[in-house]
Amino acid sequence: MEEQIPFRNRSSMLGSSQDHPVPVGVTTKVMTERGYVVEVTVLEIVRGKDAQDRIMAEGVSDKLPKAGFEYVLTHIKFGYFRKAKGMSDPNHAYRIAGSNFSAASADGTTEYEVPSVLRQPQPPLIDTLIPPGESREGWIVLQVPQDEKEPLLAFHREYAHSNYVLLHQWRPVWFKLYNFDPMCINSSCTECC
Repeated sequence: MEEQIPFRNRSSMLGSSQDHPVPVGVTTKVMTERGYVVEVTVLEIVRGKDAQDRIMAEGVSDKLPKAGFEYVLTHIKFGYFRKAKGMSDPNHAYRIAGSNFSAASADGTTEYEVPSVLRQPQPPLIDTLIPPGESREGWIVLQVPQDEKEPLLAFHREYAHSNYVLLHQWRPVWFKLYNFDPMCINSSCTECC
């Protein structure tokens, strides 16, 4: 008898699944409602003791990360642009909420709690208002288990609850929350494929 292999709907588009996360330094574009596009680039990742030292020195938090976890500082460039031709509505800015970004396990099945902080690192990205046609760079604070070697960053787009928006279209966009180490190439390396 033939063994049944479960089929997983996979897209080869970077960021479309946990199996194909966007690498650090690569910009991806995703649609939002009303004809706008968000461009997201993870520029830099600082993790562990280096992240903790920066967080404490800048007064971002006075607490250590949760037991068994470590801080991850993530530098992100975020742009908001009109896809279609025509004038952008200046009153239709994109507010980046704390719920837009979260750290997740390597397989994407577990999202980790965002740590509470006294304030966001400078320049902040959370609670930033991005007018159409502009982009901003800023930092966010996340936490991952210390033994999680290749965590992911999930970007959750905001959408209005409407009869015209199909919720299944708004799956998270996945990014690598780690830097690729070229010295650790093996036969399962997906970076080289």
